[in-house]
Parts: sequence; C-alpha cells; structure tokens
Amino acid sequence: MIVGPAKTPYEDGLFIFDVQLPNDYPSSPPRFHYISYCTDRLNPNLYEDGKVCVSLLGTWSGKGNEMWTQESNLLQVLVSIQGLILVGEPYYNEAGYEKQRGTQQGIENSRMYNEMAIVKLVQAMTNMTRKLPPVFTQEVQEHLLLNGPKMITRLQKWLELSDKVSLLEGSSLPVQLEDNLSGKEESASTEITAPPDSVINECDVASAGKQHSPSSEETSQQPNQQQTTATATSTPEVTSELHSCPASSASLVPDSDSCAHPDFPLLPASRGFCLSLKKHLEVFQSVLATLEKKVQ
Repeated sequence: MIVGPAKTPYEDGLFIFDVQLPNDYPSSPPRFHYISYCTDRLNPNLYEDGKVCVSLLGTWSGKGNEMWTQESNLLQVLVSIQGLILVGEPYYNEAGYEKQRGTQQGIENSRMYNEMAIVKLVQAMTNMTRKLPPVFTQEVQEHLLLNGPKMITRLQKWLELSDKVSLLEGSSLPVQLEDNLSGKEESASTEITAPPDSVINECDVASAGKQHSPSSEETSQQPNQQQTTATATSTPEVTSELHSCPASSASLVPDSDSCAHPDFPLLPASRGFCLSLKKHLEVFQSVLATLEKKVQ
C-alpha cells in the first residue's frame, strides 16, 4: 500500500497492490496486481482489471536501467509507481501523448484528465471507506479518518477557487490591473506598472507548458525572472495574456492558504466536474462520518 504524493491529483489517496514473487526472484521481476476501488482507470498506467504498466515489471516499454535486473528490488517498483506514475499531469503518461506537452491542446487535455482523476480518486476512497480491505485494515482506517476530512476540505476550496477564477476571467479587466493602470494614462509613451512579476511569470510558465510535475525528486520549477512593462495603449494585450493562461489564473485570486491552489493544471474547472465532484464529496463525507461513529 502506498499513499498518493502531495501536489498531485492523487494526494491523500491510497493505492493497494497484490504482489507475488516468482520462484526465480530476483532474476525475474515481481508480479503486481492493482486493486481498483473505482470504475474505469484513474491513471493511464493503472488498469481497472489490475494491470500495472511499469517498465521495471516488463509491462511497459523501457531501456537501460529502466528495465529489471537481478540487482533490482521491490522498493524500486514502489518508487517508480509513486514518482513516475502518480504524477501531477498523468495525461502525458499515455503512449504518444508526451508530444502534446507545451501545446494548447495538451494543456487543456491534461487539465480535463486531472478532473477525471480527482473524481475517480474520491470515488475510490468512498468505496474503500465503505468496505475496508482485508489487509492493512487498521492502517487504512486510520488514514481515512485522519486524511479524509483534509482531502474534502482541500477539494472544496478548489471548487470555490474555481468559481472565483471563472468570474475573474469573465470580467473585462482584472482588479489588479485596474489598480496598476489607474491614473497612469497621461500619454501613450508613459510606462505603467504591470501586475506583480509572479503573476506574469507564472502565466509565462503555464503558457509554455511548464506545469509542475512531481517526479522521484519532486522538485518545483521556478518561474522565469522577467520584467514586464507596458504602455497605456497596450493594456488589452496584457489583459489578453493573463486571460489566455487558465492553469495559473488562480494566482490572481488572493488566498492566505497556499495549499488552496492546486500545483497542477485544473482551474478554472469545468461546470460538469464541479457538479460531479460536489456530489461525490457529499457521499464521501457521509461515509466517513459513519466510519467514525463505528470506531467510537
């Protein structure tokens, strides 16, 4: 059993595997079977029927040290699953989809895949709460009671944030820009102050497709340090640049809790996702309350 990494759509989720060691282990790789608690796939590499696609297991293409050798071990497989499969943008794990990275189509498809992954994760955690697995029963129960409410709160904040982002993107001019531009239109050659560097830089990163994608090292990419100025006559261009960057639009919404902003493409979320997630969260919350009463 492993826990979904932080700053990914799988955060606080539990993933259980049935592992069998062949007679000639470690000459041959172990056999992994993923125990799914939701319908369909929540990740390109984890199938509903239990198949786990990892190069170390010989179930996915790979080369060199990506393949199993006599020196390989179980820990390497678990690290690969946690660091290379349960990532911030699992959409690109699908064969042939990596070439879309950095394109507008890829960014939007990745965002929509993250919506699906989150809904499936909540569905899986709900089913796991209803029927605790026969193994790791105590550990799963403790994890759900401790982290389940945290997951619900985080996702509810993202839904609220998505509404705010949608409102901002629907307006003609962000409030931050209005504050910066007011009283500074003396002439076309007069320079004005652009939004904070972090806002522009984050948009530059997102529009270039450089979304945070946790790996085995789980390092965060740093935004480019760029100084942006504009004249009064170029205001629409600045506004357009901000509005063309859905992945980082959340940065325009002030929030004292930095954890309220997802570290992967998600906002603004689609209306269908918001409605579906709200319903699933209500069910999950109810099932958790029932489990808590049983424990007491």
